[in-house]
Amino acid sequence: MTPAGLALAWLRALPGRPVPVVGSLKAERPAWHALLEAARGHDVA
Repeated sequence: MTPAGLALAWLRALPGRPVPVVGSLKAERPAWHALLEAARGHDVA
């Protein structure tokens, strides 16, 4: 089993059944991220 597969299995076993968004850990921030920061007036993690 790959580390990514293990992490995915662990997330799916958590209570509340979170839904991982595969590919969401890219170094580039999506366009909506800039809009969120502008709306909030500060950097978001």
